[in-house]
Amino acid sequence: MMHSTSNKNPFCLDGIDLSSGNRLVLRLARVFRRKNLRRFTLMFANLSRCNLKGFDFSDAKLLFANLIEANLFRATLIRADISGSRMSMANLSEADLSGAMLIFVSLNGANLSDANLRGANLWKADLTDVTVDGADFTGADLTDAIVDGVDWSKAKSLDRVIGLNLPKAGSQNKKD
Repeated sequence: MMHSTSNKNPFCLDGIDLSSGNRLVLRLARVFRRKNLRRFTLMFANLSRCNLKGFDFSDAKLLFANLIEANLFRATLIRADISGSRMSMANLSEADLSGAMLIFVSLNGANLSDANLRGANLWKADLTDVTVDGADFTGADLTDAIVDGVDWSKAKSLDRVIGLNLPKAGSQNKKD
């Protein structure tokens, strides 16, 4: 079980007994210390409020994960499948989510400032009140995404975005 209720352990291993000598637990602890979770599968993982700053989740599967209020500043999530996960209020500023699968992801109030979402699939994602200042959405799929309260005029690029119907430039998009 991985969780964090305090800031004492930045890698969210405070619920794991590392003294047991269990090989799987020791391997997981070593991986977390290296910040390398490439190609890992973590289904239903509870990483809420975890400090995952700079972690590499490239090609990982974080399906139905709890990443609420997680710090993913400058994290690498290239081609990661995060579908069905809860990421409300997460800090994804300067994160690389290019080609990531974010289908049915809840990102309410998340910070995507200067994030790279080129080619990301955000189909039916909830982006309510997300901060997109400087974010690159080139080629992203936002089909049926909920985008209430998002100021798209502050995004770096919306070139070739699929499924986003913006009103006149400079205004906020309120989806009916």
